[in-house]
Amino acid sequence: MNNLNQKQIRQQFVLQMQLYNRLKKWLRNAMVLSSFLISLALFLPSIPLVFWPACIGLSFAFLAMILIGLALKRGQDNLEKLLILLDQKA
Repeated sequence: MNNLNQKQIRQQFVLQMQLYNRLKKWLRNAMVLSSFLISLALFLPSIPLVFWPACIGLSFAFLAMILIGLALKRGQDNLEKLLILLDQKA
């Protein structure tokens, strides 16, 4: 990565920033889905046809939030590294 010029690094930074913002939107969607599934599981426990799929979907939503959170952390690290490279090239 040492032989990249400043224009390429800037383009990579813009692309990484777009992907980072998309991940934030996916995390928000997973949070909304988990909130909806929690409300279904809490307010309709007497209907097994609704309760069990809501519990299963809730576990998938929590797993998705954990994975997206890890991806956001790594994306933030990548953005910081690209900023350091831009500062060094400038």
